[in-house]
Amino acid sequence: CALRKSSKTTGQNNKVANTITFKVSLIILSQLVSWTAFIAATTYFTILSDKGVPDMLFEVFAVIVIPANSLLNPIFYSSIYRTIIDKARMLKIWIARKRNKVVPSAAAEGNLDDL
Repeated sequence: CALRKSSKTTGQNNKVANTITFKVSLIILSQLVSWTAFIAATTYFTILSDKGVPDMLFEVFAVIVIPANSLLNPIFYSSIYRTIIDKARMLKIWIARKRNKVVPSAAAEGNLDDL
């Protein structure tokens, strides 16, 4: 009985660790994508182009890219991202059914974690 309890606790700890790892990975990836694009664009205009870095580049990043990245962080910290993923999976299942494709058994049973 104690072995079962210990095994269940270990499984829960692994699930929590995996969830945290996934969230941190999403946060790092979003930062990496936005800043790598900015660095690549400024490097291109600085090194490869005869023109200087256009002001419009800074404006686009300041008005669109950085705020979009900042909007994603709270979503990743909360459980909203999980709801979005679940809804996307449900949409995928619905589209597959509409197209008369074979639906995976996990989706047919309503178990979305296996998709």
